[in-house]
Amino acid sequence: MKNIKSFENFTKDNNKVMNAILNNDVDFIFNFFKNGIIKYEKENEESFQECRNKGINYFDKINEGLVIDKIKHLIYLDDSNDNEVITDVSKLPVCDKTSIDGVDIYSIFKRGRDKNGNKSFTDGNAFNKAFKEEVWRFADEEKEKIITRIIQVLKKYLLSHRHDICVVVPSTSGFNDTFAQLIHDACGAEIVDKMLVKLTTQEAYELYDEKLDFFHRYYPKIKDRENAIKNFEIYLNRMDEEKNGMFCIHYIDDIEMRNNMEYVLKMDNTYKTILANENKLYEKDVLIIDDLMSRGTSIKNAIKYVKEYSPKSITVLTLMSKN
Repeated sequence: MKNIKSFENFTKDNNKVMNAILNNDVDFIFNFFKNGIIKYEKENEESFQECRNKGINYFDKINEGLVIDKIKHLIYLDDSNDNEVITDVSKLPVCDKTSIDGVDIYSIFKRGRDKNGNKSFTDGNAFNKAFKEEVWRFADEEKEKIITRIIQVLKKYLLSHRHDICVVVPSTSGFNDTFAQLIHDACGAEIVDKMLVKLTTQEAYELYDEKLDFFHRYYPKIKDRENAIKNFEIYLNRMDEEKNGMFCIHYIDDIEMRNNMEYVLKMDNTYKTILANENKLYEKDVLIIDDLMSRGTSIKNAIKYVKEYSPKSITVLTLMSKN
């Protein structure tokens, strides 16, 4: 990576986003995310019809310095559990150099473990929804602290890193696309947002049940295999109902099954041709954007596909990530 000695290149031409980051303009950055997420949902209205008002079903606390109040639908910043999670801005963003194929993974909020030493498994829906201020929102007294934390860490990251390309991991919230747009507006990295797409439930069924022979490999006993396939079909049906046919690995309640599944994304066929013809990623410094890294499956897939086009470097930036 090339270090950048100052923000002069960023701030010329009246760069509003970078000036907002430099000046800690909480309202500007908050509204940037809010408007971006709302715009994304409007542009993808059909995809949100089935799952727009789905709540958060399976967590009570986010152990990455954020706490939610499920009754009041509020989100707070929590610095009280620093042994479990890194929240000190002087130590952020956290860089994990060993987790996935040696690629540096930077996290604005770093998920840790709970007091019993267990990993925290959550999704980022509450946080994403808080930007829209519809059902969820940041507590009034906490909003400035949370957004300030994001701004301060982004400022440090952008000071020391340069990227030519920003590859977006697809999500249903629109946060990733908005996050990538902010990076683009701040430092000019070109956005590649059509390269990766989520598997559909039909594609996931064909992949795991037929092409990969997944259930024969991991469930050698016939009865166990039959039960696993039955459960898998139940999970897929739920995704059809609640995720509009999009494969979402968090819906796999069987932890063993979920942990053994290696694919949640695919390359868009049309974009394969574009990348091959234009050498868009070749010898480029590529940043992969994702809002939340839990098991890391999406990011592993993204890294794998990006590497096929021989970039100069790959870095991952997430809002929240596991320990």
